[in-house]
Amino acid sequence: MSQLAIAPPSTVYSALHCVNPDCRAPYPQSWGNKFCQCCGSSVILNNRYLPLQRLGSGGFAVTYVVYDMQQQHERVLKVLGETSAKAVELFEQEARVLSQLRHPGIPQVDNDSLFTLSVRHPTDRSLPCLVMEKIDGQTLQECLSQYPKGCPEATVINWFHQAIDILRQLHQQQIIHRDLKPANFMLRRESGQLVVIDFGGAKVDPQQSVAQRSSTRLVSPGYSPPEQVAGGAVLPASDFYALGRTLIHLLTGRYPSDLEDPTTGELRWRRCAAVNPALADLLDDMVQFDVRQRPATAEVIQARLWQITPPPSILQSTRQSGGRSTKGNSLRRPVQNLARLAQAKGGIQPPSNSSGNLSLSHSLADTTWSMLLAGVGGGIGTIVGFDLAYRSPTLQFSVWLWQVSRPFSLEALVPMQLGCELMVFGAAGLGTALGLTIAGGFDQRRRPVQAGLMGAIGYISGLLGLRLAALDGVLVGLIVFAELAPVLLVLGLGLPTPRLLYAAVAGIATTGALVNLAAANLGFMVSFWQFLYPPTPGMAADEASWWGCLIVFSLLGSLLAGCLGLSRYVLVPLFRWLR
Repeated sequence: MSQLAIAPPSTVYSALHCVNPDCRAPYPQSWGNKFCQCCGSSVILNNRYLPLQRLGSGGFAVTYVVYDMQQQHERVLKVLGETSAKAVELFEQEARVLSQLRHPGIPQVDNDSLFTLSVRHPTDRSLPCLVMEKIDGQTLQECLSQYPKGCPEATVINWFHQAIDILRQLHQQQIIHRDLKPANFMLRRESGQLVVIDFGGAKVDPQQSVAQRSSTRLVSPGYSPPEQVAGGAVLPASDFYALGRTLIHLLTGRYPSDLEDPTTGELRWRRCAAVNPALADLLDDMVQFDVRQRPATAEVIQARLWQITPPPSILQSTRQSGGRSTKGNSLRRPVQNLARLAQAKGGIQPPSNSSGNLSLSHSLADTTWSMLLAGVGGGIGTIVGFDLAYRSPTLQFSVWLWQVSRPFSLEALVPMQLGCELMVFGAAGLGTALGLTIAGGFDQRRRPVQAGLMGAIGYISGLLGLRLAALDGVLVGLIVFAELAPVLLVLGLGLPTPRLLYAAVAGIATTGALVNLAAANLGFMVSFWQFLYPPTPGMAADEASWWGCLIVFSLLGSLLAGCLGLSRYVLVPLFRWLR
């Protein structure tokens, strides 16, 4: 029989999902089916779990929401698609680590949660599967998107208390996590309890000192300590280094590598966040290059942290309840609760004393500041570009190129002052990109060299596309420029995902703005177009052309920043909610 009389646990999920990574049509599978209608794999896993939704993938594993028919609640399933012995070993290690730990800050895994699933398409093979507690909430990386200038100090200290308590528990079991970073911390939606996730790379050595064994290479740039990057032995202090850098990232809103001194490699972060000096000293000690200069144990860090501020109430209640959380346990949340499930699709503010208005003010301030610096950057780039463009070598090159093209009837394709135009457009794109990078908004990783280069390339590419497309009309040329220049510039910034959304919104908005400005026949747009088509080669641009370009590129820079703010604080949260 291919049908099973099982009623859906909720109308939220209208179908099941095949977990075979090679299935060509994994979704939707009708309720009641025992096997996938495409590849024939079982959709009732271990005679207990019904796969409801694909959450995502990371490393070699794919995660799903599953319904536990035995306990009647949702859980998370990890399916390992990699067949190498090392990948399977790490996967099984994660299951062993989680099954022996009982702490509200660690996802709960039952002893029988590891099993294998046999699939026959395209070949017979076994997929290791691990079922664990489903944590409803958001990661600290997602919290950073709500606080691009850094999270409130009180909130970060709250997380600090909880994180070091979790590490104390892990290190007592001689477990080194090895991959602490904002994306690997989650907040339980109901209680605000911090949870450490992703134990696939944890170092477990219950029989001997972890310092006596070299570590399998696992590196998260910006967070991993130098001894781990070099492939050496890891210690509890290795986790302290990664936690310290994570907390600094949360306080400043700046990616740790962007704060490094180019000469010494030390973090220069205090100017980016006004915090308690005692807290800053503790964090600086945790991120020392020399492992011997870091705190030796979690207890040492806790003692110093308690001198700064007492532990939060959530940590105190957890200890009073014997290490088990009395609230926020997602294992007890039935799948039938549609209201909470709908809430789980939306965003949530990190626990703090701030209100939603503060988050809104941060978003507006971040966007406004970025618009200002991007506009100024575009204007300064234009001024510098004009200064460089009309020096003798550039003008001579422009005249020569125009004269060479005339015998071949290419003067319509080759700008009369191509060298000058390239210089102005390239400098304007460079200045705009650097302005956005200096502003540091929208949770971007500051990459001035790459951003500046892509800004220049984007504007120059847009100029060349404009020149060719303008043969069919002025508006066509502007549309091509708007579809090339801002898109390439935005893709060069160190923005978080989804980068293509940011680029698409910037391209669409720029197109509409330039077309409407040209249609309105405004004076500065006329002067801007006259700059592209000077009456005589070799002549310096007049003052009207200078002002026209300055206004256009300044407005374009501010418009790009506004588009990034719209995408970051409106469209991205909206799409995540709709998903």
